[in-house]
Amino acid sequence: MEVVKIKNLNKMIYGLLFLAIGVLLIFGVFDDKNIWEYIWPLFILIPGLSMEIDFFEKKNSNDAGELVPAGILIILGTFFYFNIFTDFRYMDILWPIFILAPAFGLFQLYFFGKRERGLFVPIGILSVIGLIFLLTNLTTTEVGGALIGFIFILMGLLILFKRRK
Repeated sequence: MEVVKIKNLNKMIYGLLFLAIGVLLIFGVFDDKNIWEYIWPLFILIPGLSMEIDFFEKKNSNDAGELVPAGILIILGTFFYFNIFTDFRYMDILWPIFILAPAFGLFQLYFFGKRERGLFVPIGILSVIGLIFLLTNLTTTEVGGALIGFIFILMGLLILFKRRK
């Protein structure tokens, strides 16, 4: 019974996706805008969302492996939409998201799967490398440098004034 619901949900998602694309393409013919500039991340985002929904409908930790590509696709699809709406202005700063996306997918596998400790190695490596590059890039911006400085001040204060047990 559950498998039928999942297949119907996926069928509905893809059906609505193709209907929306068709309508947008028809209206795009009458407009000067290139509709593909705004649609293409859906081909990354929708399969990721579909896999996430599929997993959470089944709620079987044996199938948690599908959360890895799902998480990657959702992060990247969202990231590409952000870039489209900001005209890719921040890509030179935010490119470490490409490194952090697999870390997110692997973290989902750990959290919703069988909590295998071996996953901490790739999650940790990808997260540390991605965050180092991201923080380094953010310090080159006026707001990012101030924000990171503020975070370091807060961390220092927490360390200095943390009550000992």
